[in-house]
Amino acid sequence: MLSPDGRWIATTLSDNGRNDVFVRAFAPTDNGASLRRVTSTGCGTPVWMPDGTQLYFRCGSKIAFATVTTRGNGLDVGTVKDVATLPPREGYSTAFSVASDGWVLLLHMTGRDHPAVICNWSEVLRRIEQGDLSR
Repeated sequence: MLSPDGRWIATTLSDNGRNDVFVRAFAPTDNGASLRRVTSTGCGTPVWMPDGTQLYFRCGSKIAFATVTTRGNGLDVGTVKDVATLPPREGYSTAFSVASDGWVLLLHMTGRDHPAVICNWSEVLRRIEQGDLSR
């Protein structure tokens, strides 16, 4: 998945028999040294936030994210945080997307007429980042 600014590629790679999310420069000049591991617990299906500041991915039955900060030609990846636990995998695929306004998360449902829609997605993330899980 190409980042919104076109500078980074997020991908799922198999490392020792387990998939994980990695990010590398779109046009690496350092023979692979720019490859950055984002997850280490068996995750995949990376999706960029439309503004490129966060990267979302599936980790088993959870959707998680990490904050991404670019600095010059480098990339800093924050701590992985769980966002949502999904129901058993019956009825939906691994694909999901975040709307361009950052407000809605869509889970692409298989065998259904419409996707699942989670509204106010950015507010949920803000509360998670601030540690406010009371609501």
